[in-house]
Amino acid sequence: MKKIKYGMLAFVMFATFGYKSAEKTTVTNENRENSPKVEASFQKERVFEGTFQGIEQGDYAYFKVKNAKEEKSLMVLNTDKTYEKISANPKKFIGKKVKVYWIATKQNIPEAGGEIDIEKYVRAVILN
Repeated sequence: MKKIKYGMLAFVMFATFGYKSAEKTTVTNENRENSPKVEASFQKERVFEGTFQGIEQGDYAYFKVKNAKEEKSLMVLNTDKTYEKISANPKKFIGKKVKVYWIATKQNIPEAGGEIDIEKYVRAVILN
């Protein structure tokens, strides 16, 4: 009888410990917004090469790039050095070739009514 009680006690303790550990490591949308590296590990990063078309400003900034096949308008939630350089004088970079890294993800956008699918800008490299 004591073996069963100790076994149950051990089970309850380990189950509680496992639940608490899992609770602490849960990644929320708030944490993902502030940590692009964490979010990138959940989503596959993609690359798009084309010519820079400009930065469209609204509630959020959109990094616009076009190639012969399609045009991308990537939502900018986090900036990098290249984005900072381009956004300081976008007209100077229009028509320049760029390689843009982006991810398709879900993001809570209050202005759009909640969680939506977006194509999110991660970083860019100026090619010429």
